Amino acid sequence: MDYGTDYAEIYDILSSHKKYKIETNRLHTFLSEIGIDKNKDNILSVGCGTGTHELLLADKDFSIVGIDASKNMIERAKSKNNFKNIYFIPKTLEDFNPSKKFSFAYSLFNVINCLSTLSDLISFFKHLNKNLNPSSKIYIEFWHSIPCIIDPPKKVIRNYVDKNQKYNLKRIATPANNFINQEVIIKYQIEGENNGKIINFQSTHKITLFTILEIEYALQINGFENISFYSALPEMKKLNKDELIKERMIAIVANKIKV
Repeated sequence: MDYGTDYAEIYDILSSHKKYKIETNRLHTFLSEIGIDKNKDNILSVGCGTGTHELLLADKDFSIVGIDASKNMIERAKSKNNFKNIYFIPKTLEDFNPSKKFSFAYSLFNVINCLSTLSDLISFFKHLNKNLNPSSKIYIEFWHSIPCIIDPPKKVIRNYVDKNQKYNLKRIATPANNFINQEVIIKYQIEGENNGKIINFQSTHKITLFTILEIEYALQINGFENISFYSALPEMKKLNKDELIKERMIAIVANKIKV
């Protein structure tokens, strides 16, 4: 996954169509429903990017650690942070060794789809498990393979124009679908202007399309139980089996087995 300096610098613009506040409010409701205590429980965000969700949760008095493999994204997140109850750390989950365990962990968008193989997915949940307290819940969003095959990703062009003329950008996302190898390679062309700076670069993102069975297997052998599937934020509605094939972006909710 290519998240260089140029991409990180304008990531918040490129994701400005996301409903961050609505999504965070729904996540806040879920945290209340599962009994997360702001005064004693810590939250882990895996693949936090530039930290927009995390900062909104910190504003609601949650204690959060956000990790991301991209130092550029973490530096951007740190530049926006004015809270004492949140820390941004440039680490992969495998390299992360905190002094305290967490009571809840989440990973939004399609972070686990950035893993290349089933072995990588198994390793991801193994390391996630070791950083959690017993019975802790997780919420993980991902691209579901079957809907991607039924309705393959298509070329998407988005324009981002600031009303105060600070930026004027175009992003062209061109997917190359290789379903035999369970992958989609998305090439982004970003061009335009940002604060007087000419922007023109490409970024390539490889997405691995894991099946439901693969994800369930990776969770179960790593000590997770009570696995259920939800629509992604902001709806976050529990899905039955028939509904699963209709949603490209879905989420798992599970909890670490109580020892």
